Amino acid sequence: MIAKNFIRLILKVIYGFIQLFMVLLGIVLIFALWSIYIAIQSPLNLHYKSLQFISSICLILIINGIAGFRTIFKRSKFRVCIYIFTLVALINLQFIQLLKNNEFVEKNYDWTNIKWGLLNDNQRSHLQTAFGCCGFDNPSDRPGSKCVSTEGCVKKFLNVGYNLRKKSNAIIFILYFLESLGLCIISYLKFIRQ
Repeated sequence: MIAKNFIRLILKVIYGFIQLFMVLLGIVLIFALWSIYIAIQSPLNLHYKSLQFISSICLILIINGIAGFRTIFKRSKFRVCIYIFTLVALINLQFIQLLKNNEFVEKNYDWTNIKWGLLNDNQRSHLQTAFGCCGFDNPSDRPGSKCVSTEGCVKKFLNVGYNLRKKSNAIIFILYFLESLGLCIISYLKFIRQ
């Protein structure tokens, strides 16, 4: 009996840390995403709608972490149900984000080509200086004002897109693992008799 109570205590602590991590990760991701967006919005003229979906995932992540953390202290099955429903919504949204990540990388060349055509010379020059490149495909393909490099910017943009996809997918897979672990722990703690 003492060993069983000790195991339950350890599981509660692990579960609490998972939920705390979820809340903190959601907060950090929201601030990081919006900080990056604000920093690059003026030179690239990006629309805020590109971050709405990811921000909603982060908000649900925070809500889910808080709901999960509150289930430790109360025996209410209603709170457990809220936690499970928000978790299912979160997992589905993360799956949609995985699909969008892969679709974005496939369409990245066309998207960057269109965006490059919409930029003015100052914006192109800013990007060429920041990335150390010239023109879109090559220096003769719509360059900004002055170029030093002989490499086109599209390769740099595609590398950024691939790296963002890798990092985003890694974060989502880690979240899947932690969410599944949290669901198993709360199921054991709340639904299996002592």
